[in-house]
Amino acid sequence: MLRIVSGNLKKPNRSQRNIEQGVDAPPQHVSEATGPAFTLTVLLQHTGKLLEDRLRIGFDRLGLPPAQGQVLQLLEWGDGVSQRALTEMMNVAAPTVSGVLKRMEAAGLIERRIDQEDERVTRVYSTRKGRRKGAAARAVVDEVEADLIHGLSRAQLRSSHRLLRLLRNNLGGEPPGPEPTVASLIARDG
Repeated sequence: MLRIVSGNLKKPNRSQRNIEQGVDAPPQHVSEATGPAFTLTVLLQHTGKLLEDRLRIGFDRLGLPPAQGQVLQLLEWGDGVSQRALTEMMNVAAPTVSGVLKRMEAAGLIERRIDQEDERVTRVYSTRKGRRKGAAARAVVDEVEADLIHGLSRAQLRSSHRLLRLLRNNLGGEPPGPEPTVASLIARDG
């Protein structure tokens, strides 16, 4: 597995591998004098930052800001989704999505159309160029995900999904239960 250090890919050293595998891991709480605590929060922050960095580097190679890569992936799963549904799926403010879509439209990646049945709803569609970029963005995500789950069994992967959803829900994310799908968000989209 490779790591990103200052934008460069690097193999983990032995002590990093040992910590990741739980060998000689630092105690759960470390005093302020000896350094930061290796709490679950710190570990999740670090993992999130590494994940964000890897995706950003991959999307940069495609000439896409991360938010545009995310929109194109979502449109692969449900072309014609409303701006409101995109806002929910991306978990960002409506003006942020509007700005991202405006730049994507100017770049010829998407087009927005007023819904024929409800003129208050604007739907977003990928253009041919957007679909090509979306497929390339999906390949970046697939590559990062393969690295992320490397070495996990199917059971560990399922357990990881359950645990991460629970942690997210504990912090005020989606309520417990089945994960919403893109199709379910589009269906309630009205």
